[in-house]
Amino acid sequence: MRRKIYDTVDKISNNVKLRGRVWIDEFYIKDPRISYKDGETRKRGLSKDQICIAVAVDQYMQIFLKRIGNGHSSARKIYKAFKNIIEQKSPLIHIKAKIIICLLNN
Repeated sequence: MRRKIYDTVDKISNNVKLRGRVWIDEFYIKDPRISYKDGETRKRGLSKDQICIAVAVDQYMQIFLKRIGNGHSSARKIYKAFKNIIEQKSPLIHIKAKIIICLLNN
C-alpha cells in the first residue's frame, strides 16, 4: 500500500513548475509499516505513526505532491520540498504564516 502511494505521488508530480497564486497544505495518512501487538493502542493525533504529504496547487490547477516525512511538518521541510517547484514572487497561501515567510525570504 505504501509503495502504491509513493508511486502515485511521483507520477503526479513529474516536471511541474507552479506559478501565479499557489495554495499549500498538508495531509496525513497512517503508516502501514508500523505494527502493534494485541492490546496495544495506536497513538492519537499527529505522531510519527503518520506520513505527511504536502500538496501545492497553483491558479492554473497544476498539482504538486511531495512526501515530507513522518510526524509534524515544519517550515524547513516544506521549504525543501517546494523551493525549486514554485516560481519566484508567486503569492503563497497557507494556514501557517511561518511557512509562507520562510518560502518568500529564500
